[in-house]
Amino acid sequence: MEQQANTELLPAIVLIDDEAFGNLINMPALYAQGLASLHNAKAAVDPLIKTIEAHDMTKVDALVMEALIQPIRDIRPLLVDTKKCMNEDRAPHTRKMDAMKSLFTGLENDIDALHAKAAAKENAWELEKLSRQKIATKLAADKIQKETEAIQIRANVTNIINKKFADALIVEITGMTTAYYSKTADTLADYGEALVGWTPEMDADTYGLITTNILLSGTLHPMPEKMAIYEDVKNSLLPGLQSEWIEKVSAERDRLYVLIPSRVTELATITAEASNESAAKAVEAVAATITAEASNKEEAVALQADTEQLDSSFTHSAAAMPSVGLSKGSKVRQKYIPESHKSFTAIIQSWVKNDMGKLTIEELTKKLSFMITAANEQLNKGVKLEAEGLSVVDDISTRVKRTA
Repeated sequence: MEQQANTELLPAIVLIDDEAFGNLINMPALYAQGLASLHNAKAAVDPLIKTIEAHDMTKVDALVMEALIQPIRDIRPLLVDTKKCMNEDRAPHTRKMDAMKSLFTGLENDIDALHAKAAAKENAWELEKLSRQKIATKLAADKIQKETEAIQIRANVTNIINKKFADALIVEITGMTTAYYSKTADTLADYGEALVGWTPEMDADTYGLITTNILLSGTLHPMPEKMAIYEDVKNSLLPGLQSEWIEKVSAERDRLYVLIPSRVTELATITAEASNESAAKAVEAVAATITAEASNKEEAVALQADTEQLDSSFTHSAAAMPSVGLSKGSKVRQKYIPESHKSFTAIIQSWVKNDMGKLTIEELTKKLSFMITAANEQLNKGVKLEAEGLSVVDDISTRVKRTA
């Protein structure tokens, strides 16, 4: 980087003493000296090891093995002293090498620290954008959910009112039809005149009965909001239902009036039983027609509700899209932050269940050596574990014995 460095971030300037580091030229000679010491030690130790390995420790005479082991005991102090001398000879020089390395790694570490600070700021902003996106998505989901419930409440109220309207219309029209078929040939003419002079209408009391006792379901809207939806649906449906009532009843009125002459002729030729059958069929046909129309209305309401729900989903989902998205290359992953001993228990159980079986015994022994060490300490305190494949053996370590 060519720009001016910030001296506050840099370590104090260290002057490298050329003379202090100059005697590193002696390192090859020191290495050769150490290598010679190693060869001498191997020449002394290897024959002793081979002599012992030539005997089966489980069968050899104890006195014989003691005699063979004694040279091992005697040479171990010499090996310790040899290593000590090698270390004392090279340590001053390798310390200088370490110091030299630390100068350069110190600079590199400062660059790493600067990079970490820069990365932390970028990561913090990416996390903030992600947080905003989650909040916006949650708000959009809440709005969609509430609007979906409102749409469903509206649809339910509409269907119930339409169904009760159809029932009331059936009662009205079938009442006219039944009255028509109950008339004699002598009274039909007067009944027809009464029909012609009558103007149908759905009065307020009838619509009041149709729109009462409607259960308003939904958990996301308080009752005042549900009542507002109910009142809006009730008021919006009224004009159309009034017109439909007048249309349907008037049509039946006109149909019956037109049929009066043929009905008079029919009454002169059929029995009372046959007349009653005709009346029943007529009433049944009227009810079936109105019921079918109500069913069609219900399907239309369901289709409209589905459309409104899709529109709501698209509208609010689009609004939840962030103005600035995550940077290219950002990888969003979740991570655990243990905050209690119990949380570690869950993490350990997960590792045992999902990952431990993928490792060999050797890999597990190396990775979990600290656990084995802790268990060994408990074992030597008298706390013994029992498990399949877990054995207990004696482990002995011997000290270097120096002769006076």
